[in-house]
Amino acid sequence: MTHHEDEPHDAAAVVVAAWGRTETWLRAHAPMSRATLRPSATPEQLAAAEQNTGHALPALLVGDEEAAEDLNTFLHGEGLLRINRATDLHAMMVSTGEWTGSWLPFTADNPDDPYAGSFLDTGTGKVGRWGLMDVPSPGQETLAEYLSRAADALDRSA
Repeated sequence: MTHHEDEPHDAAAVVVAAWGRTETWLRAHAPMSRATLRPSATPEQLAAAEQNTGHALPALLVGDEEAAEDLNTFLHGEGLLRINRATDLHAMMVSTGEWTGSWLPFTADNPDDPYAGSFLDTGTGKVGRWGLMDVPSPGQETLAEYLSRAADALDRSA
């Protein structure tokens, strides 16, 4: 992971800084795409999601956002899931017995009709891969590393 010299090293702060870099890039290079991002989830939506999943969720991750095309590109061609879609998918996957309760999907190949994507293990902070027809594969990269790598890729593309 590449840290900018002014970027903090605390994981939560790195996530916020990486997201800030992403929004800055979108404002400068894809303002129309940036304009399609919806506001973050409300505290009420976040509390409901945490109650539904039984786990604390990073507020930045579960923002009620519709990912823009440029944002999709660095997320393995996937879009960010809206909070209600993420918690509905979480409940379905946990009910199959193949998921641990701490895994929360946050991206999908098609956010409106998800088939595969990335999940966050809220217990470890690591990002893994999921698919409806695949065995989930926990990853080694943290959310902070994942978003920093994505922001770095955008910076390089400018």
